[in-house]
Amino acid sequence: MTCLHQRTICDTSAPARCNAARTTTTHTYLSRQVHLRRRHDNASSRMVCRVQLRKSQSLPVPRCMEDMYETLAIRLCDVAETQTPPRKHLVGIAGMPGSGKTTAARHISDSMNNLWRQRHASDEDCTGTLPMDGFHLTRRQLNVLPNPEEAYARRGAPWTFNAGAFLQALLQLRQDGEGLFPSFDHAVGDPKEAEIHIEPHHRVVLIEGNYLLLDEEPWRGIKDIVNESWYVDSDVEEAMERVYSRQIGNGVPPEVARKRIDTNDRLNALQISATKERATLVIPALPLCTEG
Repeated sequence: MTCLHQRTICDTSAPARCNAARTTTTHTYLSRQVHLRRRHDNASSRMVCRVQLRKSQSLPVPRCMEDMYETLAIRLCDVAETQTPPRKHLVGIAGMPGSGKTTAARHISDSMNNLWRQRHASDEDCTGTLPMDGFHLTRRQLNVLPNPEEAYARRGAPWTFNAGAFLQALLQLRQDGEGLFPSFDHAVGDPKEAEIHIEPHHRVVLIEGNYLLLDEEPWRGIKDIVNESWYVDSDVEEAMERVYSRQIGNGVPPEVARKRIDTNDRLNALQISATKERATLVIPALPLCTEG
């Protein structure tokens, strides 16, 4: 039987352990961007995906992605039953650009909330979603880096995010059980403060982003804050074709879209693919149910 491998999941919600996770202030983080950029870019050129599965439990793999979302939603809804608000079960969902992690988070969240209302005759959602996109460095911050032109060209690389602020936000969420967090306004190309509200009644929070499993400081501290770390698997070239289609749909000229992918998105995707081995659960690439 084809199975979805799931490694042992440890509850790292203890505040003492969370407080030990390394955090970095915005000022210090900005001062390190150039060094981190060089380290990440050099690593991207030589990283390959090598997955070494440890002893694991198994879940049956559904026939298509929609069934997979439903399976995971039922599983997390059962977990939500065990949570006493404002305590949270935090699930990190990582993956390369174009892998479908945002779609996965949205579908799983919607399915969970619908199922929760059916079970409890409640009008309240049981889950919230927190994307990492709101923690991009702002254009103003990019402008003060030593090479702003390169910073804009590589926007989306690890060093173009405020990872320190992101970790601090996750620690705040773990401690307080609620909070207001930034989103990313694509119309203006900058984060927008206090746009996402994680509320006390949200028992499960899906945290979605590219670098949640990156084994570099300060990113590696994320794994100690969340309860589960998922990875949405995808072939790099298939993901890049989805990124290309997305950019064309947004009005980007084809030659510009291809250049962005070749000089930025694919580099990031290769680096992200090497983080899969750190996941507690890998979601395989499956066809859509509508594809047959």
